[in-house]
Amino acid sequence: MIAKWAFLIAALAALASASASAPAPAKNTATPPTPQTPAATAASAQGYVEEVFTQPSETVELAAAVGGIVKIVRADEGTVVKADDVVIALDDATEQLALRAAKLEAESDAEEQGARATMEQTQEEARITKQLSAEGAEAQLLYQQKRMAYDVALYKYELAKKNRQKAAVDAEAAKVAMERKKVRAPVAGIVTRKPKGVGEAAQPLETVAHMAVIDPLHIIIHPPARMLGMFKAGQMLAVDVLEPQPQSVNTTVRIVNPVVDPASNTFRVRLALDNPNNLISSGVRVRVTVTGPESLKNP
Repeated sequence: MIAKWAFLIAALAALASASASAPAPAKNTATPPTPQTPAATAASAQGYVEEVFTQPSETVELAAAVGGIVKIVRADEGTVVKADDVVIALDDATEQLALRAAKLEAESDAEEQGARATMEQTQEEARITKQLSAEGAEAQLLYQQKRMAYDVALYKYELAKKNRQKAAVDAEAAKVAMERKKVRAPVAGIVTRKPKGVGEAAQPLETVAHMAVIDPLHIIIHPPARMLGMFKAGQMLAVDVLEPQPQSVNTTVRIVNPVVDPASNTFRVRLALDNPNNLISSGVRVRVTVTGPESLKNP
Protein backbone atom coordinates (compact mmCIF):
# COMPACT_ATOMS: atom_id res chain seq x y z
CA MET A 1 0.00 0.00 0.00
CA ILE A 2 2.84 2.28 0.92
CA ALA A 3 4.53 1.38 -2.40
CA LYS A 4 1.34 2.29 -4.35
CA TRP A 5 1.16 5.77 -2.84
CA ALA A 6 4.86 6.31 -3.46
CA PHE A 7 4.35 5.51 -7.19
CA LEU A 8 1.45 8.02 -7.54
CA ILE A 9 3.46 10.79 -5.82
CA ALA A 10 6.40 10.19 -8.18
CA ALA A 11 4.11 10.36 -11.29
CA LEU A 12 2.51 13.66 -10.20
CA ALA A 13 5.96 15.18 -9.57
CA ALA A 14 7.12 14.20 -13.08
CA LEU A 15 3.99 15.70 -14.64
CA ALA A 16 4.49 19.02 -12.83
CA SER A 17 8.12 19.16 -13.92
CA ALA A 18 7.15 18.64 -17.62
CA SER A 19 4.55 21.45 -17.50
CA ALA A 20 7.05 23.89 -16.05
CA SER A 21 9.67 23.22 -18.76
CA ALA A 22 7.24 23.48 -21.79
CA PRO A 23 7.56 26.77 -23.83
CA ALA A 24 4.77 29.33 -23.62
CA PRO A 25 2.47 29.56 -26.74
CA ALA A 26 3.55 32.17 -29.33
CA LYS A 27 1.66 35.45 -29.22
CA ASN A 28 -0.18 36.41 -32.45
CA THR A 29 1.24 39.79 -33.53
CA ALA A 30 -0.16 39.88 -37.15
CA THR A 31 -2.36 42.90 -37.99
CA PRO A 32 -5.89 41.84 -38.94
CA PRO A 33 -7.00 42.85 -42.50
CA THR A 34 -8.71 46.19 -42.86
CA PRO A 35 -12.31 45.76 -44.01
CA GLN A 36 -13.16 47.31 -47.46
CA THR A 37 -15.08 50.57 -47.33
CA PRO A 38 -18.64 50.63 -48.75
CA ALA A 39 -17.67 53.27 -51.40
CA ALA A 40 -14.88 51.09 -52.83
CA THR A 41 -17.22 48.10 -52.93
CA ALA A 42 -19.83 50.09 -54.88
CA ALA A 43 -17.26 51.30 -57.43
CA SER A 44 -15.98 47.76 -57.91
CA ALA A 45 -19.50 46.47 -58.42
CA GLN A 46 -20.19 49.09 -61.12
CA GLY A 47 -16.93 48.83 -63.07
CA TYR A 48 -16.21 46.59 -66.02
CA VAL A 49 -13.31 46.04 -68.47
CA GLU A 50 -13.49 44.55 -71.97
CA GLU A 51 -10.93 44.06 -74.72
CA VAL A 52 -12.35 44.16 -78.26
CA PHE A 53 -11.20 45.09 -81.77
CA THR A 54 -11.82 48.16 -83.89
CA GLN A 55 -14.15 47.66 -86.85
CA PRO A 56 -14.84 49.59 -90.08
CA SER A 57 -17.78 51.92 -89.74
CA GLU A 58 -18.94 50.81 -93.18
CA THR A 59 -18.10 48.11 -95.72
CA VAL A 60 -19.04 48.60 -99.37
CA GLU A 61 -19.24 46.21 -102.31
CA LEU A 62 -18.62 47.99 -105.63
CA ALA A 63 -20.32 46.71 -108.77
CA ALA A 64 -20.59 47.91 -112.34
CA ALA A 65 -24.07 48.82 -113.54
CA VAL A 66 -23.33 47.08 -116.85
CA GLY A 67 -21.16 44.15 -117.86
CA GLY A 68 -17.88 44.26 -119.72
CA ILE A 69 -14.17 43.51 -119.72
CA VAL A 70 -12.01 45.12 -117.03
CA LYS A 71 -9.75 47.60 -118.83
CA ILE A 72 -8.08 49.55 -116.01
CA VAL A 73 -7.62 49.01 -112.28
CA ARG A 74 -6.93 52.43 -110.82
CA ALA A 75 -7.05 51.43 -107.14
CA ASP A 76 -5.58 48.10 -106.02
CA GLU A 77 -5.91 46.52 -102.57
CA GLY A 78 -4.80 48.83 -99.77
CA THR A 79 -5.30 52.00 -101.82
CA VAL A 80 -6.88 54.97 -100.06
CA VAL A 81 -9.54 56.51 -102.29
CA LYS A 82 -11.73 59.58 -102.09
CA ALA A 83 -15.43 59.71 -102.82
CA ASP A 84 -16.08 59.60 -106.60
CA ASP A 85 -12.59 58.29 -107.45
CA VAL A 86 -12.55 55.69 -110.25
CA VAL A 87 -11.60 52.29 -108.82
CA ILE A 88 -12.09 50.10 -111.90
CA ALA A 89 -12.93 50.97 -115.52
CA LEU A 90 -14.46 48.57 -118.04
CA ASP A 91 -13.75 48.69 -121.78
CA ASP A 92 -15.84 51.47 -123.34
CA ALA A 93 -14.66 51.49 -126.99
CA THR A 94 -18.19 51.01 -128.36
CA GLU A 95 -19.59 53.79 -126.21
CA GLN A 96 -16.81 56.14 -127.32
CA LEU A 97 -17.65 55.55 -131.00
CA ALA A 98 -21.33 56.16 -130.32
CA LEU A 99 -20.45 59.39 -128.55
CA ARG A 100 -18.29 60.63 -131.42
CA ALA A 101 -20.98 59.88 -134.00
CA ALA A 102 -23.67 61.59 -131.98
CA LYS A 103 -21.48 64.64 -131.41
CA LEU A 104 -20.71 64.96 -135.12
CA GLU A 105 -24.36 64.83 -135.98
CA ALA A 106 -25.36 67.23 -133.23
CA GLU A 107 -22.65 69.74 -134.07
CA SER A 108 -23.28 69.69 -137.84
CA ASP A 109 -26.11 72.01 -138.87
CA ALA A 110 -25.72 71.63 -142.66
CA GLU A 111 -28.88 69.57 -143.07
CA GLU A 112 -30.88 71.91 -140.91
CA GLN A 113 -29.59 75.01 -142.67
CA GLY A 114 -30.24 73.50 -146.13
CA ALA A 115 -33.77 72.57 -145.16
CA ARG A 116 -34.33 76.04 -143.78
CA ALA A 117 -33.11 77.70 -146.98
CA THR A 118 -35.41 75.53 -149.10
CA MET A 119 -38.29 76.29 -146.79
CA GLU A 120 -37.72 80.02 -146.97
CA GLN A 121 -37.41 79.92 -150.77
CA THR A 122 -40.63 77.98 -151.24
CA GLN A 123 -42.34 80.29 -148.76
CA GLU A 124 -41.37 83.34 -150.83
CA GLU A 125 -42.48 81.67 -154.07
CA ALA A 126 -45.81 80.80 -152.50
CA ARG A 127 -46.23 84.43 -151.38
CA ILE A 128 -45.61 85.76 -154.86
CA THR A 129 -47.87 83.26 -156.62
CA LYS A 130 -50.59 84.00 -154.11
CA GLN A 131 -50.60 87.64 -155.26
CA LEU A 132 -50.96 86.45 -158.86
CA SER A 133 -53.58 83.81 -158.15
CA ALA A 134 -56.40 86.30 -158.70
CA GLU A 135 -55.41 86.72 -162.39
CA GLY A 136 -56.70 83.33 -163.48
CA ALA A 137 -57.03 79.62 -162.86
CA GLU A 138 -53.51 78.88 -164.11
CA ALA A 139 -51.95 81.30 -161.63
CA GLN A 140 -54.11 79.90 -158.87
CA LEU A 141 -52.95 76.37 -159.68
CA LEU A 142 -49.33 77.54 -159.60
CA TYR A 143 -49.93 79.03 -156.17
CA GLN A 144 -51.31 75.74 -154.90
CA GLN A 145 -48.19 73.95 -156.16
CA LYS A 146 -45.90 76.48 -154.51
CA ARG A 147 -47.88 76.28 -151.30
CA MET A 148 -47.57 72.49 -151.29
CA ALA A 149 -43.82 72.74 -151.95
CA TYR A 150 -43.52 75.14 -149.02
CA ASP A 151 -45.38 72.77 -146.69
CA VAL A 152 -43.05 69.92 -147.68
CA ALA A 153 -39.98 72.13 -147.17
CA LEU A 154 -41.29 73.27 -143.77
CA TYR A 155 -41.78 69.66 -142.71
CA LYS A 156 -38.25 68.74 -143.78
CA TYR A 157 -36.86 71.73 -141.91
CA GLU A 158 -38.69 70.78 -138.70
CA LEU A 159 -37.53 67.17 -139.16
CA ALA A 160 -33.92 68.33 -139.57
CA LYS A 161 -34.20 70.31 -136.33
CA LYS A 162 -35.63 67.30 -134.51
CA ASN A 163 -32.86 65.07 -135.84
CA ARG A 164 -30.24 67.49 -134.58
CA GLN A 165 -31.89 67.65 -131.17
CA LYS A 166 -32.06 63.85 -131.09
CA ALA A 167 -28.34 63.68 -131.92
CA ALA A 168 -27.63 65.93 -128.93
CA VAL A 169 -29.68 63.59 -126.72
CA ASP A 170 -27.84 60.59 -128.19
CA ALA A 171 -24.55 62.25 -127.30
CA GLU A 172 -25.69 62.67 -123.70
CA ALA A 173 -26.86 59.05 -123.64
CA ALA A 174 -23.46 57.92 -124.93
CA LYS A 175 -21.79 59.91 -122.15
CA VAL A 176 -24.00 58.19 -119.58
CA ALA A 177 -23.18 54.79 -121.11
CA MET A 178 -19.47 55.57 -120.90
CA GLU A 179 -19.83 56.67 -117.29
CA ARG A 180 -21.60 53.41 -116.42
CA LYS A 181 -18.43 51.60 -117.49
CA LYS A 182 -16.58 53.27 -114.61
CA VAL A 183 -16.87 51.94 -111.07
CA ARG A 184 -16.45 54.85 -108.65
CA ALA A 185 -16.02 54.91 -104.89
CA PRO A 186 -19.27 56.13 -103.30
CA VAL A 187 -17.43 57.21 -100.11
CA ALA A 188 -13.89 57.84 -98.95
CA GLY A 189 -12.18 54.70 -97.69
CA ILE A 190 -9.71 51.92 -98.42
CA VAL A 191 -9.94 49.26 -101.11
CA THR A 192 -9.71 45.96 -99.18
CA ARG A 193 -10.18 43.39 -101.93
CA LYS A 194 -10.32 43.32 -105.72
CA PRO A 195 -11.73 40.05 -107.11
CA LYS A 196 -11.51 41.21 -110.75
CA GLY A 197 -8.31 42.02 -112.63
CA VAL A 198 -7.48 43.54 -116.01
CA GLY A 199 -8.85 41.47 -118.87
CA GLU A 200 -11.40 39.60 -116.77
CA ALA A 201 -15.10 39.72 -117.58
CA ALA A 202 -17.57 41.28 -115.17
CA GLN A 203 -21.28 40.58 -115.32
CA PRO A 204 -23.83 43.36 -114.70
CA LEU A 205 -24.09 44.16 -110.98
CA GLU A 206 -21.26 41.71 -110.16
CA THR A 207 -18.96 42.80 -107.33
CA VAL A 208 -15.60 43.97 -108.69
CA ALA A 209 -14.10 45.53 -105.54
CA HIS A 210 -14.60 45.80 -101.78
CA MET A 211 -14.09 48.90 -99.65
CA ALA A 212 -13.93 49.69 -95.94
CA VAL A 213 -14.54 53.05 -94.27
CA ILE A 214 -12.27 53.48 -91.22
CA ASP A 215 -12.94 57.14 -90.49
CA PRO A 216 -14.71 56.86 -88.20
CA LEU A 217 -13.95 53.45 -86.72
CA HIS A 218 -16.54 51.53 -84.74
CA ILE A 219 -15.95 49.76 -81.43
CA ILE A 220 -18.66 47.36 -80.25
CA ILE A 221 -18.70 46.67 -76.51
CA HIS A 222 -20.94 44.46 -74.38
CA PRO A 223 -21.50 45.93 -70.90
CA PRO A 224 -23.32 43.83 -68.29
CA ALA A 225 -27.04 44.32 -67.83
CA ARG A 226 -26.48 46.07 -64.50
CA MET A 227 -25.14 49.04 -66.51
CA LEU A 228 -28.38 49.61 -68.41
CA GLY A 229 -29.22 53.30 -68.34
CA MET A 230 -25.61 54.36 -67.79
CA PHE A 231 -24.78 54.78 -71.51
CA LYS A 232 -26.44 57.50 -73.61
CA ALA A 233 -25.85 58.53 -77.21
CA GLY A 234 -23.47 61.48 -77.49
CA GLN A 235 -21.42 60.72 -74.37
CA MET A 236 -17.62 60.63 -74.53
CA LEU A 237 -15.64 57.62 -73.30
CA ALA A 238 -11.84 57.24 -73.16
CA VAL A 239 -10.51 54.03 -74.72
CA ASP A 240 -6.99 52.56 -74.65
CA VAL A 241 -5.62 51.46 -78.02
CA LEU A 242 -3.25 48.56 -77.29
CA GLU A 243 -1.49 48.07 -80.64
CA PRO A 244 0.72 48.74 -82.45
CA GLN A 245 1.55 51.73 -80.24
CA PRO A 246 -0.43 52.09 -76.99
CA GLN A 247 -2.37 55.33 -76.76
CA SER A 248 -5.50 56.73 -75.19
CA VAL A 249 -8.23 58.12 -77.45
CA ASN A 250 -11.69 59.57 -77.00
CA THR A 251 -14.72 57.86 -78.48
CA THR A 252 -18.36 58.87 -78.79
CA VAL A 253 -21.32 56.69 -77.84
CA ARG A 254 -23.37 56.38 -81.02
CA ILE A 255 -25.89 53.61 -80.42
CA VAL A 256 -27.13 51.91 -77.25
CA ASN A 257 -29.14 48.74 -77.77
CA PRO A 258 -31.20 48.22 -74.60
CA VAL A 259 -32.14 44.62 -75.47
CA VAL A 260 -30.18 42.31 -73.16
CA ASP A 261 -28.81 39.04 -74.51
CA PRO A 262 -30.06 36.44 -71.99
CA ALA A 263 -27.18 34.05 -72.71
CA SER A 264 -24.48 36.53 -71.71
CA ASN A 265 -26.58 39.00 -69.67
CA THR A 266 -25.04 41.87 -71.71
CA PHE A 267 -26.23 44.52 -74.15
CA ARG A 268 -24.54 46.15 -77.14
CA VAL A 269 -23.07 49.65 -77.27
CA ARG A 270 -21.47 51.10 -80.41
CA LEU A 271 -18.67 53.62 -79.96
CA ALA A 272 -17.37 55.81 -82.80
CA LEU A 273 -13.70 56.76 -82.99
CA ASP A 274 -12.83 59.69 -85.26
CA ASN A 275 -9.83 58.58 -87.29
CA PRO A 276 -8.57 61.39 -89.56
CA ASN A 277 -5.81 60.32 -91.95
CA ASN A 278 -6.55 56.68 -91.01
CA LEU A 279 -3.87 56.74 -88.29
CA ILE A 280 -5.53 53.86 -86.40
CA SER A 281 -6.15 50.67 -88.32
CA SER A 282 -9.24 48.51 -88.30
CA GLY A 283 -8.92 45.22 -86.44
CA VAL A 284 -6.53 46.36 -83.66
CA ARG A 285 -7.10 45.54 -80.01
CA VAL A 286 -8.50 48.17 -77.65
CA ARG A 287 -9.36 48.08 -73.95
CA VAL A 288 -12.52 49.70 -72.68
CA THR A 289 -12.64 50.44 -68.96
CA VAL A 290 -15.76 51.76 -67.28
CA THR A 291 -15.44 52.36 -63.56
CA GLY A 292 -18.84 53.93 -63.24
CA PRO A 293 -20.96 56.85 -64.52
CA GLU A 294 -17.98 59.18 -64.03
CA SER A 295 -16.21 57.43 -66.93
CA LEU A 296 -18.85 58.70 -69.37
CA LYS A 297 -18.59 62.43 -70.04
CA ASN A 298 -21.23 64.58 -71.69
CA PRO A 299 -19.92 66.57 -74.69
